[in-house]
Amino acid sequence: MKLFLLLQQTTIASDSGDFMLDWLGAPMFSWQFWMLVTVVLLIGEVFTLGFLLGALMPGSILAAIVAAMGFGMNVQLAAFSVGVILSLLFLRPFFLRRMSDASEASNVEAIVGSPAKVLSAIVDGETGYVRVGSEEWRARSIADHEAGDLVEVTAVEGNTLLVK
Repeated sequence: MKLFLLLQQTTIASDSGDFMLDWLGAPMFSWQFWMLVTVVLLIGEVFTLGFLLGALMPGSILAAIVAAMGFGMNVQLAAFSVGVILSLLFLRPFFLRRMSDASEASNVEAIVGSPAKVLSAIVDGETGYVRVGSEEWRARSIADHEAGDLVEVTAVEGNTLLVK
């Protein structure tokens, strides 16, 4: 309904096909409208994941360029559509692959293979404490380790490290 009311307020401002919107009492040219759409999409993309709103931005930028060149609304909408389709076909898959690159371990998985210093003795079958970097962790081992020994983290089970 709001879009319908917005379109009702659209008036032709010049013979070049540029239109003006009377938005909140201030006139706005079509290229300004498309740039406003771009900014809104950019702000929305900051708060969401998945690069869906970001995939619409090339279309709105292309439409703003076409509008600034003086083309009419039909050409602007066509430019927006082409920009969005190309972005969804090429840019979005590229960015999604970059965001989901699992080649590097992160979070708890990054601890596996790290050296640790035993803080309290670890006796076979019981839990002791180790320091990995600047963090203290509960640890278990199948061998006995005295305080001060250096061990290696072999796995993570919940909030307990397995060391050897």
